[in-house]
Amino acid sequence: MPLQGRCRHHYSRSPVAQPPRSSHRASRSPSFRVPSTMVSPSEWWSRRLLTPSHPLRGCGSVVMTSRRSLLVLLMTTLMLTASLAGCLGGDDGGTEPEKSTDNGDSATADTDGDGVIDILDQCPNEVGPLDSNDRPGCPNIVYDADSDGIPDEDDTCPDTPADEDNDDNGCSQSQLDDDNDEVVNSEDQCPNTLANEDVDANGCSARQRDTDGDGVSDADDECDGEDDTVDVDADNIPDCIDSEVDSDGDGVMDDTDECENTPAGIEVDDVGCEEVPAEVIEVKLGVLTPRTGANSHLAEGLENAAQLAIDDINSAQNSYDFSLVFFDTGSSGSSGGNGVWSLIEGDQVSGIIGGSSMPVINGAFSPVGGDQQVKPIQHEIPVITPFVSDGAMEEIVDDGLLWRVIPSEADSAHPGSMWANVYELSGVAIVHVDNGFGRSYARMFADAYGEENICGTFAYPANQIVFDKEAGSYQGPFHGGLTVDAGCQNFVIASNYDSNSQTAALIEELKQNIYDARIVTSHHVPGPNGADAFFENVTDESRLAGMVGAKPMAWESPLLAGLNTQYMDAYGSAAPSHAAASYDAAMILAQAAIMAGSATGSDIKATIPSVGTGYAGMSGTIDFDDYGNTAGMMYELFRFEVDGGGTETSTRYEEMGFWGPAEGISAKCRDNADPMLIGMLSPQTGIHSPYATGEENSVQLGVELLNINQRGLCFSLVVEDTESTQSGAATAMQSLVDSGVIGVIGPHSTEEALGALPIAESNKIPMITFGAFSDEAMEEAWDGCGLACTPQDYGYLWRVSPGVDHHVSALNSIIQSTNVAILHDDGKDHTAIANGLASELGSQNICSTQSFAEAQTDYNSEVSALSSCNTVVILAGVTDGAAILAEIYAQQLDIIMIGGHGLGDIALLSAVSDTAHMEGLTGVRMGIDHDVAEYDHELKYVYNMNYNSALPSYAGWAGDATLILGTAVSLSDVNSDITGQRVNEMGIPSAADDYAVSSGEITLSTSTGFTSHSNMDVYEWGADGEFTEIGRWRADIGLILFSPES
Repeated sequence: MPLQGRCRHHYSRSPVAQPPRSSHRASRSPSFRVPSTMVSPSEWWSRRLLTPSHPLRGCGSVVMTSRRSLLVLLMTTLMLTASLAGCLGGDDGGTEPEKSTDNGDSATADTDGDGVIDILDQCPNEVGPLDSNDRPGCPNIVYDADSDGIPDEDDTCPDTPADEDNDDNGCSQSQLDDDNDEVVNSEDQCPNTLANEDVDANGCSARQRDTDGDGVSDADDECDGEDDTVDVDADNIPDCIDSEVDSDGDGVMDDTDECENTPAGIEVDDVGCEEVPAEVIEVKLGVLTPRTGANSHLAEGLENAAQLAIDDINSAQNSYDFSLVFFDTGSSGSSGGNGVWSLIEGDQVSGIIGGSSMPVINGAFSPVGGDQQVKPIQHEIPVITPFVSDGAMEEIVDDGLLWRVIPSEADSAHPGSMWANVYELSGVAIVHVDNGFGRSYARMFADAYGEENICGTFAYPANQIVFDKEAGSYQGPFHGGLTVDAGCQNFVIASNYDSNSQTAALIEELKQNIYDARIVTSHHVPGPNGADAFFENVTDESRLAGMVGAKPMAWESPLLAGLNTQYMDAYGSAAPSHAAASYDAAMILAQAAIMAGSATGSDIKATIPSVGTGYAGMSGTIDFDDYGNTAGMMYELFRFEVDGGGTETSTRYEEMGFWGPAEGISAKCRDNADPMLIGMLSPQTGIHSPYATGEENSVQLGVELLNINQRGLCFSLVVEDTESTQSGAATAMQSLVDSGVIGVIGPHSTEEALGALPIAESNKIPMITFGAFSDEAMEEAWDGCGLACTPQDYGYLWRVSPGVDHHVSALNSIIQSTNVAILHDDGKDHTAIANGLASELGSQNICSTQSFAEAQTDYNSEVSALSSCNTVVILAGVTDGAAILAEIYAQQLDIIMIGGHGLGDIALLSAVSDTAHMEGLTGVRMGIDHDVAEYDHELKYVYNMNYNSALPSYAGWAGDATLILGTAVSLSDVNSDITGQRVNEMGIPSAADDYAVSSGEITLSTSTGFTSHSNMDVYEWGADGEFTEIGRWRADIGLILFSPES
């Protein structure tokens, strides 16, 4: 029976066809069927308010509503009535009646069988509950506000962008927070922030920020707003906090200098202020500017920036008066000669900047005038260009008068040489296009890498496209067989930038002849249209495997921001990109004139190389070579990776990292690489602190190498200070665990290892030490383990360095006398070696054994007790060792001095007050087994490149520990689930199994944690501080001393 009421409009609900649904990852629709369409809130409200299908919805202007509770009450009443009717005789007690499908006026009819009687069911043909969030009896509406296929109630990330795929939790990659710093990936400018680090609104911690742009993170920055890398006196103390420094080089220390930033060459008084001469020297500088013609857009920036430089140099001193004279070249090469002629002979300039193109520079050094002379050469007037990068510029006959303050296009030969050094390539063939770029690249590479490593240099014409001599279309002159005939093994190629087909054909021919060759290429590969376009020209992509190179990238000097502000203030517009180089060109000429003390061109020419060495310019650091070139500041390293083989190959052009002549090499992780944190226990303070920098540097290098080679993971390093103590190491280890490290490198000593071990064991975080020579900590970690040791029983401390027994045997092998004294600190490591050596020598050969406290300051009595001994073995760190050597020298004791590993480190040079104290000191230290070492050359080369230092004694071993740990982590990756326990039980034993690293071939025992490595170097110090390896010792071959000529 129909409901009675004021309004009796009847509406029928038309079923709406629903589209079929597929995976939410593909279509953004849910992966499951729902009773009703998934709609957004706005769509749902629109349907609720505008569709008059509700029988209680109004007529006219009145809308009547009914609460769900009333409907539920009504439903309950009706159902109860129906039940009572049955009890009172409606059912005869026979068989169960069939389910009613009566669609008439029966009060209990339920057409869709959803438990809601038709009289209340607003969707009689669709299953739905009475208390539906839509209408009674209708399917519940599933809300999905962002249409990502995940119901709102299950959606962890609302408002997912429409063009982004999401995971099962409704989160797209941009909405996740992979490093848990509370800044989502889309807004996080610093991914891989370490745990527990405070971040700014951009997701960057102090360790990741470099606010003043000096290359030193804010966490380590000692000079906020200043360049920490400026260290004029090279004492490793930034000038901004160094009280004993002469920043402006005027001979007056900063603490008494009343006139800062005096230009070099200006005469000053006792307080560093200029002594102005009676007669000021006037210096005019010419500017070849393209005010008209094709390059006219460069003129304003060139002239403005040059004028800023002149204004600055005039403001900084009063002894010289600089001014500029301009000549418009019309952007024409033919005007270059006339321009320098006019400036030199007409305006009497002392130097020239500018030259907007190679034709203009060529013209400037071409004969002009009635005498047909090259005017810069005739009058010895130097020219500096801020524009021309053409490699052919260095082929101009200029009598050493032409420089450029931007890198040559051929400068990628320098990172090419770096790649060759990393791979230790020999028999290198330089194959280059026969033009200015190719010839310059070949010259630069040969100079940088060494002619002794070059098997030959081969040029090919720019129009040669066939390099296979057997091909019918071959016309020569170059073919791959020439490199075979020359005995070459590897290739460096310098090809044209826009010649993909030519370059591809060249590479395939070279690899056809020497398939295993490594190829290093210039930045002209893969060409202007990218890697995919290059691949289309290669018929066998497998021949690209492992090809490496570098391309120049944008780099900004820390000084550039100041120039940009100055330019804007002066001219009311932004400085163009060439302004910095233009400023530098003018400033170098002006400073060269001051240093020369003259306005004569020949004098200025003579001082330009000095001014242009390590010059901190607005465009970067300028270092002129003998050809007038300066190096590029930063390059992006790339490598071609090939998966598969034959016709089923997949080739990738992968950006691997960065290289710069000042910064060295660093890795670049893949965007999708999983972050992985390695910890390091470093003795940054305390008795072992002199070794900390070298150890940390090598571990960081190990991390960079891992990131270059282990591309699925992105390793980063967090370092904690052990304070060189057992308790300090325990605290540091807990901090590393709290940071979320997967494993730890270090510590340095046994005391530190004993402090860190309990934390490592309780948290199942493995440690790999490169020191801790005493076996005490190792035995504690591996207690109860033996030949039958199971992975679950492995100790959480491993050691890559030779232990006490090897140190003792190596020392004993070089002791050639009786009456030996042993002088050692009371640390566990040196005490263990001293006890072992005393036992090995026998009491009959020992005249004295003395122990002293670490960091003791007075060794008079200990050294006095050595007077009757022939030899003293000094087992100490560099701080104590330097003091002992000084005391021996002071007492003029005639005794043979033998040191342990600690005195075989370059840190001793900084610890001694006089290198004469070291003369004659020999000893043994952990050494590199060059017979089997894989990365010995690379580590030494890269360490020197990155840190401008020889490799310290502990450093190689610390780097090896890092490589082993990182490789172990990669091997433990099971479905992206990596734990410290799995690394310890599975990864380390697998990685450290005849692993050829920088120090040799290492296998770590799964019963003791000891290394198989036993090689020790025999060293000798000279009076001038020169360190020499004079022999080696290895357990299986004993002592070998090198002949003097080796």
